[in-house]
Amino acid sequence: MRAVRGRAIVASVVLVAVVVAAGCGGSSGGSSGGSGGAAAGAAVNISSCKAVQGSGQYTITSDFPLQGSSSLQTKQMNQAIAMVLEQNNWKAGKYTVQFQPCDDSTAQLGSWDSATCSANANAYVQTSSVIGNIGTYNSGCAEIEVPVLNQAPGGAIAMVSPANTWPGLTQKTKVPGEPDKYYPTGTRNYARVVAADNFQGPALAQLAKDEGVKSVYILNDKQAYGAGVAYYFQEAAKALGITVLGNEAYNTKTGTNYQSQFQSIKAKNPDAIMIGGLICENGGQVIKDKVAVLGDNSKVKLLLPDGFTTDQTITDAGGAATGAFMSVAGVPPDQLTGAGATFVKDFEQKYSTDHLEPYTPYAAAAAAVMLNAIAQSDGTRASVTEHLLNQTIGNSVLGGFQINSSGDTNQGSMTIYTAKPGDKHISTYKVITPDPSLVITL
Repeated sequence: MRAVRGRAIVASVVLVAVVVAAGCGGSSGGSSGGSGGAAAGAAVNISSCKAVQGSGQYTITSDFPLQGSSSLQTKQMNQAIAMVLEQNNWKAGKYTVQFQPCDDSTAQLGSWDSATCSANANAYVQTSSVIGNIGTYNSGCAEIEVPVLNQAPGGAIAMVSPANTWPGLTQKTKVPGEPDKYYPTGTRNYARVVAADNFQGPALAQLAKDEGVKSVYILNDKQAYGAGVAYYFQEAAKALGITVLGNEAYNTKTGTNYQSQFQSIKAKNPDAIMIGGLICENGGQVIKDKVAVLGDNSKVKLLLPDGFTTDQTITDAGGAATGAFMSVAGVPPDQLTGAGATFVKDFEQKYSTDHLEPYTPYAAAAAAVMLNAIAQSDGTRASVTEHLLNQTIGNSVLGGFQINSSGDTNQGSMTIYTAKPGDKHISTYKVITPDPSLVITL
């Protein structure tokens, strides 16, 4: 990642308050969008958006898949955002804010849907109270939404993702036009608080090396995220001396059986299988069929990226998930310290849970970044976006970190989780920071 340059915004009391213990609906604001707050309190009037929480002049939306296998994770992410806003008394500096969660998935797909992502983004820009969006969960949805929000009336709408990992959203890649094609006005309006796949792929490859893997076969879902993380894993694995026996697509349609595909792979005798994809893409069946044909995950290792790093993988794959390794950007909730540990304790108490999903603290951090940008602004969409990048965040849930001029964080650690026999929750295995020589940047 590139180093932060230019001005740095020191985290204000807004961010400090994020971790302190915390004691509907309406018509569209129209299409003028002028200052981003002309219609105070107007809610996004689209069926995919839920009831407004809190009350304020400005609306912060979230955009996650709330149906399907990701819903356990995204429910907690929305709870984390609401908790942060409540702890800040629904204020960002001198401005009042409210929160409206929106769903970018469909029941039929059980995952994000391109048409819904587009409809949501257009609804945000047409609702004059919307001043920021926390999302998306899936990088493919972000590719649709970022350019729409970039051209919003009154200035680009700031967007902060707790979970997008495709590098091309912020960095040059081999995909033509990235990242500039997502910013048609020439103004960057997007940031993320997690490391990108050019860190995640190498971390999984380093894990494979550490586990004694000599050869690996890769499957990918043909999507920007899945094929992307598979590519970064492949290149790092090669650099580490691991033989890549193949990298092919798999059918993500629900109901597909993968045993014949794995029978072909079995003939190559791989030490490990890496799957670039999502649990909501029939992932449970992929894992079951891998184990049925190639044996359990102690025999042939199973390496999965953050699209699988959720308890839902255990639910969907059952005992076949045992021994699988799953990566995710950042430090696990159970290893957070200071303000992060306080957040975990408060969240568990508030929502009566004993287990946080991996991206839950990152949703809280994304809310902190958004609040800071709003607090530093003059209350317009354009000004919030101007203050989104080049932030220095102190004493947050994730500790101190920076957002650079491209929208990337300077945190590059990756956590490896595993599924232990009989457990219903994934467990922390180790934290890996990949060697910089393995991280591909163009």
